[in-house]
Amino acid sequence: QCKLRLLTDGLVAAYQENHRPDWQWFLPEMTYANAKLPEALFRAYQITKHEEYLDVARRTMQFLSDKTFVGDSLCLVGNHGWYRHGSEEPPLYDQQPIDASAMVDADLAGFDATSDPAHLRRAWLALEWFFGRNRQGASLYDAQTGGCFDGLTERGVNRNCGAESTICLLLSQLSVLEARQRISRRALGMPPAEADQYARTDGEPP
Repeated sequence: QCKLRLLTDGLVAAYQENHRPDWQWFLPEMTYANAKLPEALFRAYQITKHEEYLDVARRTMQFLSDKTFVGDSLCLVGNHGWYRHGSEEPPLYDQQPIDASAMVDADLAGFDATSDPAHLRRAWLALEWFFGRNRQGASLYDAQTGGCFDGLTERGVNRNCGAESTICLLLSQLSVLEARQRISRRALGMPPAEADQYARTDGEPP
């Protein structure tokens, strides 16, 4: 665990250096795939049980959620200028699939670390961003190819359909499906290790 602690302590140190009462974040700005940072802390806590990791993960994930959820709709940090401390609100566009996918993963990690059902709900809402629960009500899923369009712009959906965007959508769907299967099996009394193994199969008993 030495390398894990070294890397995770670096994240905590970045938070301690840059956070302010009105800015609970690791850096002076939010840019790309932001949720990967609190996700890393949730996962590190699961391994080390170091409470400071969990505390910072909760604070930063809540701050990110406060800045990117409008009601039940995810509105990601746009890449037109990103979002710096001191700015009133994050830029609205362009919003990218990798950020929605990162939100799914981070909230599922948050649920695994805390059992707080609010994380599950946000993970589901983040997944629905791909299918039209977003600022424009526009689906990024390409039903003809099974792919995913590359982003949400001020003018609508970016119709380019790249590999990164498609992989982000597919991984998000798989992650949510596995989480739901795992929770269902545990509710039926299956031991956690066995439930985790079951979730990685196609629904066949391990």
